[in-house]
Amino acid sequence: MRFDRADAEIITRATEEMSATSRQTISMDRLVNNWRRLVADVARGDYNWSIHEYYNDVATRTLLESIRLRLSGFGRHELDAVLRPLDSQFEETTVPTVRPSENWWELRVPRRCGPELAEDLRTRGLAPNVSDAET
Repeated sequence: MRFDRADAEIITRATEEMSATSRQTISMDRLVNNWRRLVADVARGDYNWSIHEYYNDVATRTLLESIRLRLSGFGRHELDAVLRPLDSQFEETTVPTVRPSENWWELRVPRRCGPELAEDLRTRGLAPNVSDAET
């Protein structure tokens, strides 16, 4: 991704704010890589963490969106070129849930996942038809 100077400054300010809030270093590359990793795990059907970890990982996309909305049209285009294929893959390998949210990616859970997340989703009634990757 190539951003002009103004968008690069916006990204720097946003990630500095996020880093201060989360008490860890956050960068655009780190956010994109974390989203890419989550999408790959979900696509393989082997996301093996709890529901709390899952929604924490999904929050990466929310952080990316908060940056995206601050960017110029050119900056959004650059980021969208990276996010669009990842978002499409995520949508294809997930199913809707009943969890309320403003963002479409927060309304979806893996179609197939590890036993812990599958059980968490079924227990909470969020996605009763999710299959456990081990079955």
